[in-house]
Amino acid sequence: MRTIFTKEEIVEFKKHPCVFHCSERSIHYTYEFKKRALELHT
Repeated sequence: MRTIFTKEEIVEFKKHPCVFHCSERSIHYTYEFKKRALELHT
Protein backbone atom coordinates (compact mmCIF):
# COMPACT_ATOMS: atom_id res chain seq x y z
CA MET A 1 0.00 0.00 0.00
CA ARG A 2 1.45 3.34 -1.03
CA THR A 3 1.28 6.52 0.99
CA ILE A 4 -0.14 9.59 -0.71
CA PHE A 5 0.88 12.85 0.89
CA THR A 6 -1.56 15.72 1.25
CA LYS A 7 -0.76 19.22 0.00
CA GLU A 8 -0.24 20.35 3.60
CA GLU A 9 2.25 17.55 4.24
CA ILE A 10 4.14 18.36 1.04
CA VAL A 11 4.46 22.01 2.12
CA GLU A 12 5.87 20.90 5.49
CA PHE A 13 8.33 18.46 3.88
CA LYS A 14 9.60 21.14 1.48
CA LYS A 15 10.47 23.38 4.44
CA HIS A 16 12.99 20.81 5.68
CA PRO A 17 16.57 21.48 4.49
CA CYS A 18 17.24 17.79 3.81
CA VAL A 19 14.39 17.48 1.29
CA PHE A 20 15.35 18.12 -2.34
CA HIS A 21 11.91 17.48 -3.87
CA CYS A 22 8.56 16.17 -2.68
CA SER A 23 5.47 15.02 -4.56
CA GLU A 24 2.24 13.23 -3.66
CA ARG A 25 3.97 9.85 -3.82
CA SER A 26 7.65 10.37 -3.07
CA ILE A 27 10.25 12.34 -1.16
CA HIS A 28 13.70 12.95 -2.64
CA TYR A 29 16.47 13.86 -0.22
CA THR A 30 19.59 15.92 -0.90
CA TYR A 31 22.87 14.22 -1.74
CA GLU A 32 24.48 15.66 1.40
CA PHE A 33 21.75 14.19 3.59
CA LYS A 34 22.07 10.74 2.00
CA LYS A 35 25.86 10.81 2.31
CA ARG A 36 25.71 11.82 5.99
CA ALA A 37 23.06 9.17 6.76
CA LEU A 38 25.30 6.47 5.29
CA GLU A 39 28.29 7.76 7.27
CA LEU A 40 26.32 7.59 10.50
CA HIS A 41 24.91 4.16 9.69
CA THR A 42 28.29 2.45 9.34
